Amino acid sequence: MLNHKKDIITIIAAIILITTKLIVWYVAPQAIVVWVVLLSLITFLLHPIRHNHTHLPVFTSSAHNRIYDLVISFATLSSAVGIHVIHVLNHHRHNDREKDWGRTTIYTHRWELINYLTYLLLGSAKMVKGYKKWIKTSNTSNKKRNQLETVMLYGLVLLMLCFKPMDTLVFWIIPAITSFLILVSFNYFQHRGCDSQSEYNHSRNFTGKVTNFLVFNTGYHTVHHLYPAKHWSEYPALHQEVEGAISMKLNYKSVAWYFINDILFSFRLKQTQSS
Repeated sequence: MLNHKKDIITIIAAIILITTKLIVWYVAPQAIVVWVVLLSLITFLLHPIRHNHTHLPVFTSSAHNRIYDLVISFATLSSAVGIHVIHVLNHHRHNDREKDWGRTTIYTHRWELINYLTYLLLGSAKMVKGYKKWIKTSNTSNKKRNQLETVMLYGLVLLMLCFKPMDTLVFWIIPAITSFLILVSFNYFQHRGCDSQSEYNHSRNFTGKVTNFLVFNTGYHTVHHLYPAKHWSEYPALHQEVEGAISMKLNYKSVAWYFINDILFSFRLKQTQSS
């Protein structure tokens, strides 16, 4: 039933995360700001699960994979077809180069924080625009799948809005939007200032154990691009094999430290070139 036995972990995680979201939405607790932040993080953690599933489907059955996609799409309010097109077909093919809809190289303000905030808005818009343009010229199968997702997502959200309008906005829609911005942020963090032409220095890695436990090893981004068909559980070992070929400046333990050092207090982009 499963393509890889370790994916039972991601299934259990997805069930726990989505159940938590539903409970919070139904109960509508006080301390709204705290819960919106927590739900944003919870929703974001579903994106690495979806990401790994997009590259290497969890189930052997295509029907089960489609259902899994729809469930995560509902929880994150994001399209499985859209993620596949934007990430797999576009980003992995062009990898922060000219034709990458989400490339990080077009923002040149002296203060890197301004570049990052600009990317959150313009980068996200460019990805969505690229996907919409792609789907218009795609085949009938992709269009039908996109329509099914759209009808399901809008239908369920409308039902939730009819039942609990304000709670749906606060505890479901807003966390979905912020979680997507966190996802876009990670793309920026993992490619900004890297050398897109290099075999090994095209990505930044976040190697902390806690981080990779939470995001199912997607912090090992170099090997993910080198071996996108490998299972996420293999990334730490694969990273060790190629670590010597990667610039030391591209291996960070902490996402937070990277953000503080290279974005928040950086007034000159740190460009990493191949040696």
